[in-house]
Amino acid sequence: ISSSFFLRLRRAGLVNSERGRAGGYRLGRDAASITVAEVMAAVEEGTRMTRCAGELGTPCLPGERCLTHGLWDALGEHIGDFLAGVTLKDVLKGVPRRKDVMGSPIAARETGGSLGTTIR
Repeated sequence: ISSSFFLRLRRAGLVNSERGRAGGYRLGRDAASITVAEVMAAVEEGTRMTRCAGELGTPCLPGERCLTHGLWDALGEHIGDFLAGVTLKDVLKGVPRRKDVMGSPIAARETGGSLGTTIR
């Protein structure tokens, strides 16, 4: 992990640096209050799944969005929402699970249910 990675985390208030023999980096807040989404935002790692015109400079099609743009855009939003509900404490305890995402594939898998979506 590079020093620029920790610099970004420090600027976001997610870690504090300590100098000296016992120095290093420590969490700036309690692990239960830092989400994975905050960490990703601090190090400029997004969850965007599309690269359309105006976004990273690579259009789907010349001047248009591709047919599946909405699908990938929605997926990126769902990933972002999920990661906003997962804290570092959750990660340290094991596989994170977001308990309040009913209707999601994760909730359906955990309860043995289905997504309740019919494709025609």
